[in-house]
Amino acid sequence: FTTTQNAPNLLTPANFATCQNNSITFTWSAIPNSVSYQIQVSEFANFSSFTNDTVVNGTVTSASLFISKGFTTFYWRVRSKIGTCNSDWSEVFEYQTKLGAPQITYPLN
Repeated sequence: FTTTQNAPNLLTPANFATCQNNSITFTWSAIPNSVSYQIQVSEFANFSSFTNDTVVNGTVTSASLFISKGFTTFYWRVRSKIGTCNSDWSEVFEYQTKLGAPQITYPLN
């Protein structure tokens, strides 16, 4: 028989967080005996395409990523890997990046 592994719990950024920087650290709870974690970030709640799809090896429970698009809602989720088996995906959290600083184009310096 097969048992299902628990999915990690998402920690930060919190669900529905706003005004997040483009350089952001995602954190989640540890799953005992995990050899890696996979984090996915998407502009789409159904994850039909990814802004980022990263595997974090070892027992590290965070990933620092740069998401270049400002003032946008993103969705993120994580799953763990133990041996050759993946856990279910975590619940999905959403967050919004803040609008970047305006760039002066005129007058020229």
